[in-house]
Amino acid sequence: MRKLLLLFSLVGLCFSSVFSQAQSLKGTITDTEGRPVSYATAYIREIALGIVANEQGEFVSHLEQGRYVGEFSALGYEKQVLPFTISDSKTTLRITLQQKAYSLGEVVVDGRGEDPAYAIMRKAIAHAPFYRFQVKAYQADVYIKGTLKTGKLPSLGSVLIGEQKTKIKNLSNKLFLMESQNEVKFKAPNTYDQKVVALSSSIPAEFDDEKMAMNVVTSNVYAPELFGVTSPLAPGAFTYYKFVLEGVTTEGNRVINKIRVLPKKNNTQLVNGWLYILDGTWNLQHIDFTVKQMGVSLRNHVSFHEVKPDVWLPTAYDMSMKINMLGIKVEGKYYSSVQYRQVDVNEKQAQAAQPMLPVQSVLPATKRTTKKQLKARKKLEELAAKEELTTRDAYKMAQLMQDAAETPEIKEKRKSLQLQSWDSTVRITRDSLTLLRDTNYWKKIRTQPLQTDEILSYRWKDSLKNEIRKENQSDSLKGRTFGKWMSALLMGEKIKLGKRARLGYGGLLRAVPEYNFVDGFWIGQRLTFEMDFTRKKPKGASGEVVISSSSNDLPLDRSITFSPEVYYTTARKALVWQVNTAFRYDPIRHGELELSGGDITEDYAGKNGTNRLINSFASLLFAANSTKLYRMRFADVTHRIDVANGLRLSATMHYERRSTLENHTSYRIFGEAPHSNLPHGYASVPMPDHTAWIAGIQLRYTPRYYYRIQEGRKIYAYSDYPTFSFHYRQGIPFGDTRNASFTMLSASVMQTVKLNLFNRFFYGVDAGIFPSAERLYLPDFKHFITRELYVVDRPMQTAFNLIDHYRYAANDKWLQGHLMFSSDYLLLKHIRFMQNYLFDEALHVHSLWIPGRNYSEAGYSVGFSEAGRIGVFAGFNNGRYDAVGFTVSLPLLQWLK
Repeated sequence: MRKLLLLFSLVGLCFSSVFSQAQSLKGTITDTEGRPVSYATAYIREIALGIVANEQGEFVSHLEQGRYVGEFSALGYEKQVLPFTISDSKTTLRITLQQKAYSLGEVVVDGRGEDPAYAIMRKAIAHAPFYRFQVKAYQADVYIKGTLKTGKLPSLGSVLIGEQKTKIKNLSNKLFLMESQNEVKFKAPNTYDQKVVALSSSIPAEFDDEKMAMNVVTSNVYAPELFGVTSPLAPGAFTYYKFVLEGVTTEGNRVINKIRVLPKKNNTQLVNGWLYILDGTWNLQHIDFTVKQMGVSLRNHVSFHEVKPDVWLPTAYDMSMKINMLGIKVEGKYYSSVQYRQVDVNEKQAQAAQPMLPVQSVLPATKRTTKKQLKARKKLEELAAKEELTTRDAYKMAQLMQDAAETPEIKEKRKSLQLQSWDSTVRITRDSLTLLRDTNYWKKIRTQPLQTDEILSYRWKDSLKNEIRKENQSDSLKGRTFGKWMSALLMGEKIKLGKRARLGYGGLLRAVPEYNFVDGFWIGQRLTFEMDFTRKKPKGASGEVVISSSSNDLPLDRSITFSPEVYYTTARKALVWQVNTAFRYDPIRHGELELSGGDITEDYAGKNGTNRLINSFASLLFAANSTKLYRMRFADVTHRIDVANGLRLSATMHYERRSTLENHTSYRIFGEAPHSNLPHGYASVPMPDHTAWIAGIQLRYTPRYYYRIQEGRKIYAYSDYPTFSFHYRQGIPFGDTRNASFTMLSASVMQTVKLNLFNRFFYGVDAGIFPSAERLYLPDFKHFITRELYVVDRPMQTAFNLIDHYRYAANDKWLQGHLMFSSDYLLLKHIRFMQNYLFDEALHVHSLWIPGRNYSEAGYSVGFSEAGRIGVFAGFNNGRYDAVGFTVSLPLLQWLK
């Protein structure tokens, strides 16, 4: 015990000696009338430290004794440079900033009617790749402070805090606070190692995401995308933005241009705000952007300082957020102060920071310089020497600058198909003492003094824990309230069975999932048993906890799901049941093995038939039974895996015993008697009872399919090439002479081409043939995605909207084609007030040829991408007008099947 006390004493003395070397600096920044300048920036040159002042213009820091030079600035104010000395006592600074006047002077709009901002922006866009790759590595200390202030929240139930629930009312009208101190190491092109040294938070776990907080700091402001939206410095920016030169000012010998950035369209993928660009070098001094998305307004202000000669890096971040939707009102503030410990510039660019021509040494001539490189360097120097750049010059220069500035390592990574997602480029670890830092520690590293309401937030955190504890004690299985029992009984629940297993049931609301005239009501339940075999996440050195790590360190996901379901049919008075088992064993190659079997009723059109839930409502309400059912007793096994990147192989062996069925009830609320259960056009030739043994192989290939690795899983992102598919199905005539016997071959190609930020074009072609069809029954026909009801669950891009499922089924050969042009600004969105809404518009053309029939349709739709659309279509049969109608497409309903 004495040894332990002695050890703690020695540790305490060590900390005391370290902290005694640092002295307190307190500062207040005001305007000439003594009013605080909220969120002003202080920068201390000698230690490359940026600080964001709070709303009262206050900031703090702890510096070693010595002489320093501080730069104090805020948007709209003149920068003040002030020397100061830190002695052995507390140092207090009061800084007064004068309002800054921006003047256009003699700068006027040119003869082409173009604002002078465009000439500046062309230079900035052309040089952006240079600054994007200027720094090879750096080490920095980053202090982050975030606050979240809630209004009166609606009573929507409970949310999780950690692994416990608390009522939303407990979170209303509260201020939450989060602080963290981080050591960040950056290595080009985009690898970050973040060590969380200290963390203190009263923010609920769902909103307290340290990865999200660092996402702002790790965003490169010169990249084509900034904070998830299109940057005004991206090639192509003139297509989406208007620019206005609002003024010019000077700081010492530097000229600063204030550029207003205005989106041409009211679009959530565009920013609105200002750029402050240094004349001659064309790098940034400030950015001040606002992004608005579905009830969320996010403002980002970033300040840059010259941390090394001609190297300007972000030193202070000030972000504000407002949420106002569905009765939820939340305001958030986020600050980040950065102190650079070490900054290494790319050797290739070490001599390239000449103020007037930073590209002269980007691509130095060497013995190994190729003719292509020499030609590129000559062209780059010609463009850089131009006093005025055209838009084409700017884009060309940006491309040449990127090619020249990128290191061989960066170029090699760019050739890779693996996209560097944030999770795969930022490794986050926590120090073993992260959550144990005391009050004295926080006083030493904090760059903003805590306000009264922030201090109360930390105190409130302890009372909230007590409240959660009381609620969860009353919500245990023994003391669970009647309301909790009813919620679980009606909505279903997943119950943990140890650390790796869960048992779930659907609840009473899903105990009657279907109604049709063959079966009547289905009454029963589906259970789900899940077992997770995922390896545990690794630990860092010295007991560090790995929060997010590179893909090589992430766990391998393996799981098995066993889902039995049994229902009693009230009209047919029989059981329908099936069991599905899925084993997922390779998340990188999407390897999975599925086994299933059962005795159910199935649509003759299979997966391309009407959604069963939609058919249930249509049958019960209006006697519109578009789905035609047969009895299927089946067993199958399916294996899927990516044999190469973008190349997916699926192999299936399927057995089923088929029998026709008749309607056993006609109960409905409205409408006439239901139609027969036999499909249209096949009433006179009903399908005989028979068996089908079907083998199937499908290959699906997308060339150069880019992907990300997230949490150990491979997620495909996009490809600039179309997707090709080949499908082979073989009906094997085992046993009875009535059993299915056929061969089907089909191939398809489809692609969505992104024309620009606002416009997309989709095309798809599918063709097939039955080389042999000795015994081909209706379930084996080629069925197309069609609709008989006004509501469908399939995307409109590959669906026919005015024909039924069965009359147009193919049993010989077929050819179908689909075209869709979708735009955020087609017709309605050109009306200004309509641009506040997020819907897009589309034009459709669909065509189908089968022997004896040539059908096509054209239409117009509005909606939210593929989440939901409503459209009107006109159909033409063999070149003659056939019908007109509308369709509502709700693909999300597929999840309810």
